[in-house]
Amino acid sequence: MKNELSVYWSSFEFAHEKNNVNLKGGFVYCLVKAFDARDAINKIESALKLQNLICIKMDYVSIYEENMEWETEEQTRNFNRLYNMAQNNRDVNFDDFYSYQTD
Repeated sequence: MKNELSVYWSSFEFAHEKNNVNLKGGFVYCLVKAFDARDAINKIESALKLQNLICIKMDYVSIYEENMEWETEEQTRNFNRLYNMAQNNRDVNFDDFYSYQTD
C-alpha cells in the first residue's frame, strides 16, 4: 500500500439489495481518494452498502488523471467537479446513478 492518497475512479454495475422500487440495478461512475486500488474498492463497496446497493461488476478502478478530456465540455466540467470534491474529502463521490427497471 502506498503512503500517499491519490484520486481513483471507477465505473460499475450495481443491484438493489432490497428491491422495493421495482428497479433491477444500474451503473454509476465515482471518484474517491485512496491509498491504492484495493483501498478504493473497499471504500466504494462500503458506500454502496450504506445505500442498500451491491456491486455486481466493477469495470475498472484506476488513478484519475486530472487533465482527462471527455467528449463534451459539460462532461469535462462535471468530472473536474467530482475530482475536486474527491481531492478535498475522503467520501466516495458519485456521479448520477442510472437505474434499470424490472420487467
